[in-house]
Amino acid sequence: MWKRERSKRWAIGCGIFAGILVGCGTAGYEQRMNDARSRSPAAPAGDDGSGDGSTAPDMTDRGAPDGRGGARVGGGAFSMRKPIRHAEALGHGRNIAVAILNYEAATGAFPQQAKLSSSGQPLLSWRVLILPYMEEQALYGQFNMNEPWDSPQNLPLVQRMPTNFDLGDADEPGYTAALALMGPDTLFPGGEKKIRVGEVRDGTSRTIAFVIASPDRAVPWTKPEDINFDPANPTNGLGDADGQMYFAFADGGVMRVSESVDPTAVNAAATRSGGETVDMSVFR
Repeated sequence: MWKRERSKRWAIGCGIFAGILVGCGTAGYEQRMNDARSRSPAAPAGDDGSGDGSTAPDMTDRGAPDGRGGARVGGGAFSMRKPIRHAEALGHGRNIAVAILNYEAATGAFPQQAKLSSSGQPLLSWRVLILPYMEEQALYGQFNMNEPWDSPQNLPLVQRMPTNFDLGDADEPGYTAALALMGPDTLFPGGEKKIRVGEVRDGTSRTIAFVIASPDRAVPWTKPEDINFDPANPTNGLGDADGQMYFAFADGGVMRVSESVDPTAVNAAATRSGGETVDMSVFR
């Protein structure tokens, strides 16, 4: 009897664990959005056009992840591709994706690719814009949102890269491989354009938000630089030494796939409203 009871408990535990894994990978966008809205702070000044964005949002600082190391910015060659740390790629990638959802829940649109000057010049990356939505309000408040990423005030903050952006084993400290796909039909079209959920007609679970690029494509995390998506070569700049690529979707999901993935599937998932049939089985 005790053996049957122990086996029953073991089976129940395994079922619960499997359910958690499935739930994390397949939860619907509506539930994720409800969760995001329940924990989203108000939009900082400048994100919705109501202010110039030059000061910190009026929020209580809830702390920041540990592990920010010193950094140097400037020269330095990158090495050949190295394996991406799988657990960190999935965990940190999902944290970034959830912050993007939090931003959308608070402002009504996904972040634009860059904070622009009054003359339309890119100043700071979308990675800076989502800081208040990943418990990094204090760091956000140290930026001058009206100056470029490499201004005397903003440049030292490259050394303060949050742990979640430490992806892809970039050789240069302060650099990240979390890059958006830029293009007229992607979630980050560039310029002042912000995409609303209603414009993602292919579905948020079928639309790529950002990727984890190969180490040689990493950039300073505050710099408004990403990947210009090329439909003729959709996996260019992706993948590690193990032949794996990572994609974060607009619903918060993060998937790892092989470099041998069908380029047609990547092309279809990169567009937000192309109407293509996306074979999501290749991203599982």
